Amino acid sequence: MKGVKLIGDCIVADAADDLNCANFQTQSQAQSVYQKCVDRIKAYNSDKSTEEIARLDVYGLDGDKDGIVCEHLPQ
Repeated sequence: MKGVKLIGDCIVADAADDLNCANFQTQSQAQSVYQKCVDRIKAYNSDKSTEEIARLDVYGLDGDKDGIVCEHLPQ
């Protein structure tokens, strides 16, 4: 997303850093990582709307952009 600063472990520098749903055993584990990144990115981008930040999915875990990631994984 143009103009949004990514920070810490929420940066995907190369393919080795990327995560996908197969990296998690449960949906809640994936959701936790997703939410952590959204919260961190939001903290450093206070000028962006909540909607802009929530839709920033650095790992591509939320295919349908509803805020719930890896929905096919068990709870």
